[in-house]
Amino acid sequence: KNVGAGAMALAIENRMKGGEFVSVQDFSNRLETKTVNKKIMENLTKAGAFDFTDEKRAAIFNRVPQVIASASATQKDKASGMVSLFDAAEVTSTKPEVLVEGGLVSGVSWNKDEILGFEKELLGFYVTGHPLDAYRTAVSANKYKRISALQDMKEGRGKPIPFAGFLANVISKYTKRGKQFAILTFEDFTGTTEVLVWSETFEK
Repeated sequence: KNVGAGAMALAIENRMKGGEFVSVQDFSNRLETKTVNKKIMENLTKAGAFDFTDEKRAAIFNRVPQVIASASATQKDKASGMVSLFDAAEVTSTKPEVLVEGGLVSGVSWNKDEILGFEKELLGFYVTGHPLDAYRTAVSANKYKRISALQDMKEGRGKPIPFAGFLANVISKYTKRGKQFAILTFEDFTGTTEVLVWSETFEK
């Protein structure tokens, strides 16, 4: 999400011609900053595209402005025929120190829920795990129905049907009469669905 197909086509073409990218800085240096800008670099980082560097995603995210600024300077030097420091030195994939507001920050990281949240937001699915992993045995028990089975179920007012999952999002709204209701985003291992909670039930 928010990463254009055109920009990624250029990245793939560059990789095929120039070889594998060895670091975040190498990636940024080899692509025009007008094409691969700060927003794209941030979203690629949050989606895990730079995990091959073994650097924490949060650490990369925090120094994206520095990476872009350095790449822009390098590209200007190349355009003017100058040889930059990055051209003279070998670009490595070692973990760099992270500079934030003038101070060194070590151990910068996002927690598991944040990492998974970014993956779902940008990719539409989870890559490195699932928010329910710790409860997999309970959620996968036969006494619970799966969200993926909803489309085959018939509507009715009979016996309640149990589901197990988690609330990924809660949006609170008001009716024209001022009564509060909610739209829930409910997930399990098989899918996602919206649950409409009308005011009477919401109050309870």
